Amino acid sequence: MKKTLIILFIIGLVITIFCSIGAIQQFKIENEKSKETSVNYHKVYDQDHINKLDVDLEKSNVTIQKGDQFKVESRGTKGETHMNTNVKNGTLYVKDKALDNKSDISFLDFEHNHVVVTLPKSLDHLDVNTYSGSIKLDSVYADYAKLYADVSEMTIQNSEFDRLISKGDVANVHIAHTQFNSGEFASDTGNFEIDDMPADKPINVKTDVGNVSMKYGDQRPKNTRVAFESDIGELTINDRLFKNKQVGNGRHLIHIETDTGNAEIN
Repeated sequence: MKKTLIILFIIGLVITIFCSIGAIQQFKIENEKSKETSVNYHKVYDQDHINKLDVDLEKSNVTIQKGDQFKVESRGTKGETHMNTNVKNGTLYVKDKALDNKSDISFLDFEHNHVVVTLPKSLDHLDVNTYSGSIKLDSVYADYAKLYADVSEMTIQNSEFDRLISKGDVANVHIAHTQFNSGEFASDTGNFEIDDMPADKPINVKTDVGNVSMKYGDQRPKNTRVAFESDIGELTINDRLFKNKQVGNGRHLIHIETDTGNAEIN
């Protein structure tokens, strides 16, 4: 009986080793396959007929940036993603869809797709939603911008908005060298960083779990006050202009709310 158990143990161990080796090899194959990207979509639009942009992506990262043409380009793993764009009533709609490739026996999800939208002019309205991809805005100008990232990173730099709204489920947000007249930022889990922050503007930040960091640049606050609410967290204001969380008459409110997380203003 004891000899039989030993034999069964050895057989099981050998099977486990071979399965592990096979899994590692498959992992390497699919990882290399994911790096084999190519342009899978390219289209240029007449900028005179577009003043709004609506981006809704399931499987793609997106970069929106300044350019000479109103253009949408996508690069990704071959045969994994289908892109669709169209213009209706002055709005350019950009969408993707993961293809159901039944001939692919992959058991790991290494799909990769990156969409780049170039804008030659400012927009009236910008709406961006991603569900498993990152959002990056660089040198973008819009009156109204609303961004949503379900699970990923959000980066906004060198841009300008009248009203800027960002929301996320599990998403870190980094904003740098960007002007806005009002900002509203919310996330269930994620950190917020705002560098070179515009002065004397109403800002509302809410995160259930995450830290908040704000840093002024050349613009200095003259009439701003800070309100901080947290179950477990502390507020630190290193900017000496603030006295009792306020500069001047405190007309412009920075409201920060966290369940678990600290806030720092420099």
